[in-house]
Amino acid sequence: MFMSMLPTNKANWMLGVLQFRSHTLTVFNSAGKTYRDWKVLEGIEPYVKILPVLMNALGISKKDPDFDGPGSKELKVYINSTLSQQTNGHDCGVFVILYALYIIRNGRCSILHRFDINKCRLGIAALLYKYQEMYAKHAKRGLMDEGIVIE
Repeated sequence: MFMSMLPTNKANWMLGVLQFRSHTLTVFNSAGKTYRDWKVLEGIEPYVKILPVLMNALGISKKDPDFDGPGSKELKVYINSTLSQQTNGHDCGVFVILYALYIIRNGRCSILHRFDINKCRLGIAALLYKYQEMYAKHAKRGLMDEGIVIE
């Protein structure tokens, strides 16, 4: 599950990828040079505490063959700063989206180390518009009643 994460000090948006079966949270930090790992861990502590509780409450943990009851597994956290990094203090939101696209596409696209951030923002807007159009077509056909299934 993808989630945009804003740490408690509100310094930098990051992408979190929660994997239910392995009880792992991988945090993609685009400001690794200035926003160090210890700051990330400190800033996401509330997420690390609440996510296992939510997984138990929703019954997600019970589907795990190693489940031994509430609180049986702690969330393992990995910080990934290996992908392209931002060079300023205000492009973190764009990087959250770029990282998500990179993961969704199984790494088949690359994130250049230097690129025109304004063109990238325009590309993201075009992509969102494209999917909004597709969603609107499906909604007219009555697919809105389908609901979300967590497995």
